Amino acid sequence: MTRTPPPGAAQAGVLDRTADRILDLPRLGRLVMVVLFALATALLLTPLVDSLYLRYVFPWASADVSDLTRVIPSLLTATAGVLMFLFGWGLVVGKAGTRPRRRPGVIVYFFLGVFVLLLALSQIVLALVGLTPTLGL
Repeated sequence: MTRTPPPGAAQAGVLDRTADRILDLPRLGRLVMVVLFALATALLLTPLVDSLYLRYVFPWASADVSDLTRVIPSLLTATAGVLMFLFGWGLVVGKAGTRPRRRPGVIVYFFLGVFVLLLALSQIVLALVGLTPTLGL
């Protein structure tokens, strides 16, 4: 008598294999991936944080603007990038000489990172397209 696999078992197998492929990459490859995701996070959030901060928080009318007030957007953006890096380090890179455990967070982190990377690249392309002069066609 053959047993039928439970519903969702095939998809769980695909996700497990995907997580294994990510974790089977060389350590340097996983580290480069995590660094790219962290940089893409910071790059993607920079315009958003800057515009919100300048519009709603920055004291334009105040004469005594401190240096801390000026660097708050940079600190927020850097914090987001560092958090993305730390999550990736814990989930994907791990300790030297060991392979991280396969967890659902590996898949979530990977697809979130790819999504953020694609958004950051599209932001760069749109900015470059906006800077190019039109040909007058």
